[in-house]
Amino acid sequence: LAAICGRQVDVVTFHESMNYFAESFNLNIVEVIQKDPGVEPDGKHLQDVINLCKKRGVKIIAIEPQFSPKAARTLSEAIPGARLIELNPFETADRRDLSADLYERVMRKNVQAIVQAMEGAE
Repeated sequence: LAAICGRQVDVVTFHESMNYFAESFNLNIVEVIQKDPGVEPDGKHLQDVINLCKKRGVKIIAIEPQFSPKAARTLSEAIPGARLIELNPFETADRRDLSADLYERVMRKNVQAIVQAMEGAE
């Protein structure tokens, strides 16, 4: 956690589900892959995101375990040095996984993914 504090990091997220998490950890969501829930992005949107990432130097692209990573992979392949990380917005959970500490474990895993991506992007 100390690795992220005080540093703003630009990221692309899968959709608009990580805003509170991003605010808590000084992440700047520069764009989202899926603008409309359930609607895959078209080629123009993907190209716009690629261009924006190249211009701003964005190297972190977040996918979510609940959705296909296909569009995010397209971005990461087109952006030199880009890294895919999994961030779980914790919108769904399997009943078998429910426990008192599940939310904390998921958020810790999210933070760890960001820290590792930042270390690799430097």
